[in-house]
Amino acid sequence: MWTRVKAGLLGTMVAVALASSCGRTSHSDTTGPSAPSGEAGTPAPTTVTPPREPVAGASGGAPATGGGGPTSLPRGGAGGGLTIEPSALVGCRAPGEPGCASCCVQDAEGCETLTSEHDWATRFPNVTPWYNITGYLAGACPTDCAVCASCTKKSEQQLRELGERACACERFAPGAGTGGVGVDPCGDETSCECYCQEHGDLSAACPAASPAPFAPKCEQPLEFKSDCSFQATCEQLGCADGLSPFGDDGCRHFCKDSSECGDSQRCRFTSIVNLCGGGGSEIEGCSVDSDGSCQCGVSENCTAPDVCVDVDRYPPSLDCDTSQATCDDLDERATRLDEAYLPDASAEKLQAIAACRGAIHARSLKLGCPAPP
Repeated sequence: MWTRVKAGLLGTMVAVALASSCGRTSHSDTTGPSAPSGEAGTPAPTTVTPPREPVAGASGGAPATGGGGPTSLPRGGAGGGLTIEPSALVGCRAPGEPGCASCCVQDAEGCETLTSEHDWATRFPNVTPWYNITGYLAGACPTDCAVCASCTKKSEQQLRELGERACACERFAPGAGTGGVGVDPCGDETSCECYCQEHGDLSAACPAASPAPFAPKCEQPLEFKSDCSFQATCEQLGCADGLSPFGDDGCRHFCKDSSECGDSQRCRFTSIVNLCGGGGSEIEGCSVDSDGSCQCGVSENCTAPDVCVDVDRYPPSLDCDTSQATCDDLDERATRLDEAYLPDASAEKLQAIAACRGAIHARSLKLGCPAPP
């Protein structure tokens, strides 16, 4: 029988902006990341407010540097993460980077320039340097002006600190019938309207990278295909969960004893663990459902495979833990061990079965369980 197993993000440049030394019309950022820029040729207010200290619990600097490598972004202190599209990290991300005292962004209306007027090391030594002045030039950007990254370090830091909130941001999308986010969405900075505006701008500047496809390079090619991402597929297959034959790499890793496993691994005999894993003996394939979740077609039989596992994550002491077992649990475990016994089993497996039988017997005596027929 088959069953279906189902489980289960260049706007922010307005946020941090600044002019260079090319004789540009410029203005200072007076209100932080969401301050609007003045019209080209029309100076905006020049009052500068000192940069705000990072929020409690957040690091002063963003975890990524320029150069285009991917960066994993903690979100809202919840322990999750966002991997930013590498192309958004190419270019100048902060004024403290070499050759990035100022940078430029070319768009259809002209050239936006970003720079900073602060001596950050002297005035704000505990704050990550960021571009806080923006300017505009008509026409093409100067050829000697470095290109700004879409996702500056300041934008990345703000997105991390913003985190995730239970706001239905689709309500404020164009055409949603709510009139968008309004003229001043952050009149109330705690509102969902303000959150959605800021989250949308920051996410546009620091977009999430596309999920990696499920395409493991296995010594023995897999017999099925998956249209889901690597992560979503592995969630269904139980990759590296201590019971599934699928490891962190998405490949099956069966074994007869620990000599067939890699460094810092051992062969785990899951029939001793008394839990079913591995998703059955056959896998039909995995596909993306209409709601975006991943579904895998798997057979329902419990195979109890012998699999390679990380020895630190799954030490032998976890295999036959009978400390909380009832008499019925012990009887079931004993039956599973009878089914697991094979004449050609390795000496390591036979030894593990014998040790587990001893633990079951000792627990049965302690509980006064009736003797098996």
